[in-house]
Amino acid sequence: MDMMTNAYNRLSEIMAYLMSDSVPEGVSVYDLSRMTDMPVDVAARDILAITGDKHIKGSFYLQDEADINVWRQSLKDGETKALDKKLRIDKDLFLQGLPADVVAVNLTPFEKNIFASAADPSYFSGAVRIKKPAFAGKTDVPRILGPLQMAIEQGHTVSFMYGNEGRNEGFIPRSIYTDQFNKKKYLAGTYKCVGTVLRRIDHIKELKVHSEENVPPLKEGDLDILDYIWGGDIYPEEIKITALNDKKQEIRYDIRHVKIKIFKETGNIYEKIKTETNGRRFGRLYEDPEDEDIACYEDDVCGMGSFKKWLLGYGASVMVLEPYELAEDMYRLLRRRLKRYKENL
Repeated sequence: MDMMTNAYNRLSEIMAYLMSDSVPEGVSVYDLSRMTDMPVDVAARDILAITGDKHIKGSFYLQDEADINVWRQSLKDGETKALDKKLRIDKDLFLQGLPADVVAVNLTPFEKNIFASAADPSYFSGAVRIKKPAFAGKTDVPRILGPLQMAIEQGHTVSFMYGNEGRNEGFIPRSIYTDQFNKKKYLAGTYKCVGTVLRRIDHIKELKVHSEENVPPLKEGDLDILDYIWGGDIYPEEIKITALNDKKQEIRYDIRHVKIKIFKETGNIYEKIKTETNGRRFGRLYEDPEDEDIACYEDDVCGMGSFKKWLLGYGASVMVLEPYELAEDMYRLLRRRLKRYKENL
């Protein structure tokens, strides 16, 4: 057994003792040293590693209700009195220190091992631990996230029912992507002959992971398109596939440079757009040096349908400068809206 495996097994054993109903008062470092037949200094080091883990440290308590952080520092300093303190894990608080909106947590190898041994197996997938349902009213989604993450990490294809499309076969999952505008989670991946596509995870049903089907690992640049996607959509017409020969294809995405003018006199529009575009890799928001009431936003975008919807939400507060085709589309759309408005006066 190698050193790493031995360490994982030792930590798992300690976790089991800390959660065991047979020692309701808890166990001390001295107790663990005796129970696991390890040196006291090794038991102390392991306890410090476990109680310092960001995902579970909030579930520990000492029998005399002493401050955990003060006790940890005493243990680090080698104080003998710290070795006698009885430590316990509150099962009701185990992994409950996560933010309320966390759906899944990526685990380190250490966490995978201890959670598999000590946590409720129904909440453990081997890659992620689901804390709560991801989407209200769709209780099957959390069970989908775990297997999806496993398929991504282990390189397997998946099949699933998706909305009204019917069954998706031979899908290669590559990443779980959260769109910053609609806050929905998407599965980014490919079919065997198509470039990256996105599938909303809350629309996926009847997921099956094909563990017998292994896929080649991601190559550098395979998911670069995610930096350009706007609003979680890649329309079919934005993917161009050219056959180079029988085995190779060239996949190109329609990525366009956009530039819009923002009229800042409309409320807090500048701050709102700044917040919404924060994190866009190629986005750039800047004020016009010649007019304090004007700002500009530039970006490279794939997903023009969603980008248009975003622009329409700002109405006359923004003006498209580039590309010319988008400016024309927005002009026609706004003229149509204005016409409908006049007809209903």
